Amino acid sequence: MKLLLMVTLFMFSSSAFSIDREAMVDEMMLLWHTNEKVEMRIDNFVSSLVELDSSIGEAYYREKYDPVIILARQMYEEAYKTSMSVYSDEELHLLLGFYRTDIGKQLSRKSIDSLNELSNEFVILVPEVYEAFLRRASELNSKSSSD
Repeated sequence: MKLLLMVTLFMFSSSAFSIDREAMVDEMMLLWHTNEKVEMRIDNFVSSLVELDSSIGEAYYREKYDPVIILARQMYEEAYKTSMSVYSDEELHLLLGFYRTDIGKQLSRKSIDSLNELSNEFVILVPEVYEAFLRRASELNSKSSSD
């Protein structure tokens, strides 16, 4: 009987524990403005498509790529949730406490601005870095064929 009681209590506490953790992760995602960050990433992808053929407008891509956009949104959100696994429950409690404060909210908002700036820089840097890799690959190919 004691064993049955212990197993029942363990199962109940485990499920309550996971619900509590899931709620903490969901709140962290809200406090970190995860949805806005995900939408920024998706907007960047759509903008890249528009740049490939500017004669086709953004609305076309959003309509035709809607299933992919929905899947990407789900994948990004799941990735953010998975990334929370590095935090213990105690750390999540501490983070939540901080991000609920005025300064925590302010810094979280700034992280969106920072991510936006970083995305803008990547748009500029990625082609340059890609070109550098292509040049280096060409140099190595030329060198190996002359050896």
